[in-house]
Amino acid sequence: MSFMNYSIGGNLNLAKKNEENTFTKENIFTENITAPQLMSEGSHLKLGSSTTNDCNFYLNNQETLQLTRNGTECRATVSGGTGDFRFMGKVFGNSDLDIAGNEVKLSALPTSAQSTGVLWNNSGAINIGSGASGGGGVCLETINSYCNGDSFTTAYGDSMTIPAVTAVQDITSQLPTYTDITGSSISYRPPSSATLVIFTFQTQISGRASGAFDNQDCQFKMFYGGTEIPLGRMVVCNNNNAFGYIDFSVPIQIDSSLGSDDIANGKVKSWSSLVTLKWSACIITVGVTFPINTKFGFSEGGSLDTFSKPKVKIEAFS
Repeated sequence: MSFMNYSIGGNLNLAKKNEENTFTKENIFTENITAPQLMSEGSHLKLGSSTTNDCNFYLNNQETLQLTRNGTECRATVSGGTGDFRFMGKVFGNSDLDIAGNEVKLSALPTSAQSTGVLWNNSGAINIGSGASGGGGVCLETINSYCNGDSFTTAYGDSMTIPAVTAVQDITSQLPTYTDITGSSISYRPPSSATLVIFTFQTQISGRASGAFDNQDCQFKMFYGGTEIPLGRMVVCNNNNAFGYIDFSVPIQIDSSLGSDDIANGKVKSWSSLVTLKWSACIITVGVTFPINTKFGFSEGGSLDTFSKPKVKIEAFS
């Protein structure tokens, strides 16, 4: 049975394979073709449309999968847009994953994250969880940078610039006068869902100033919008054995149940505007200095008391 551009008004039933059911390379026009298999021999199997941009696959006589050509993009729609895809094995990709939705979810997350099943959300949050025994929440934002003058756009949408530090800073101001530590002052506003912010300034100190041991004590304070958080106070002794990396770090809780800010205990009722965070320092003994942003020396190059660039890190958690 051969056809050349033949039109059939009703259905074409190809129930059996026999010598009479053979076709030329020309077209067959019919409303429906019923066949147990459609196979291609010796070339690609082509299913599609020459005049429209989509192809529908029906299973159980219901629209199941629609492939739509949109320029060079192929779009897949399940059940007319009301269904979901489920891959029953691994999925591999050779390029980027671009998601227009709000979240990426996994069924196998750390225990503390399983209540939501969310790994990433549209705020850039990574749900790291904390295991069965801990609290902790979602890391909403982490900015960790050397003091190079770099600028960032925060999760809230603000532009934040990390100060540039290019030289050793000698702390010479004496108690009770404090000097701001260069590089440690930033203006920040956390994501609206944050309940904890950790502000850290990291620098190196050396037991020497201008090549001599000074045996000096230095006091450090942390300020939130011009108000000190006393829990952050630190004293560092600068003697001939004191050198290395120091982390000045303070957690700030955001608790809307508070009647008002409790800065003394590192708590604020809300944080909806930009706030300046900074560290300040002063010496205790007159006539000496306390150098920061400096390292004692390095065996593979560099003289004693050379400049060491500090770092700023800020983290926000839900």
